[in-house]
Amino acid sequence: MNTLPGVIKSVSEKNELSMVEVKVCDTLLKVITIDTPRSASELVEGNSVTIFFKETEVIIGKGKSLPVSLPNQLPGNITTIIRGLLLSKVGVDTDVGELYAIIPTESIERLALKVGDEICAMVKINEMMLSI
Repeated sequence: MNTLPGVIKSVSEKNELSMVEVKVCDTLLKVITIDTPRSASELVEGNSVTIFFKETEVIIGKGKSLPVSLPNQLPGNITTIIRGLLLSKVGVDTDVGELYAIIPTESIERLALKVGDEICAMVKINEMMLSI
């Protein structure tokens, strides 16, 4: 599980959902949650939170940034690749810290990924969880 400590920078709500912007180091990440400030009084600017997301929810793209709809794009460099038969674990050094992704081994080969490569780690807003 990837964990990132941060601080809530903004909360915007619509119906029963909230879009929460969290500052982690100097990076803003967006998380969507089914809580609102009315149902979770801790969802306020300035509160410390931890973002959690599974290694299997991290998407890897080659290059520093990619023209895709995912707002949570974390450029970095590959630090480790642990190859498995079907899945491989990739370590990535980013501005928010070390992250891990579990991706198909076939993708490692297709993208010709190797240690030191510049990549972009991406996570969908609905795949991140907050702990307050």
